[in-house]
Amino acid sequence: MYRNILVPIDPEGLSDRALAHAMGLSGALGSRLTLMTVADDIDPRAPFAAETHEAQSGEISPSRAAQMFHRAAGKLRHAGVAFDTCVYCGDKPWEGIAMAADDHGCDLIVMASRGGEHMDGFVFGSVAASVLTRCHVPILVVKEPAEV
Repeated sequence: MYRNILVPIDPEGLSDRALAHAMGLSGALGSRLTLMTVADDIDPRAPFAAETHEAQSGEISPSRAAQMFHRAAGKLRHAGVAFDTCVYCGDKPWEGIAMAADDHGCDLIVMASRGGEHMDGFVFGSVAASVLTRCHVPILVVKEPAEV
């Protein structure tokens, strides 16, 4: 049913639950996973600017993306799951996610969400809400567990 599942990876570890769900689906369906993240654009005139900007803004540099993929790849290799990785640059994560889904022929997106209880996330631009309203493939949103 799903041959290629896109899993957006974040630096905070929120996507770990989404990755676990995607790995389960992959095992059950024989699907390939495509891991992706959205990184800052790099200014070639300032080789260390991306790392400095990342430390200040919390955004992802290409080198940080490689570290995130390395961590996830270990889990996937251990589980025997086939996967690819890709990095998209820009300031709107939902655009990168939508482009990655199209570019890689993904037929499902499994992504994490903080799962706020209020609608303000939808009004003020949650990434998951933006992807839900703009992508043309099915999306499985994995919410962060409720705190007890």
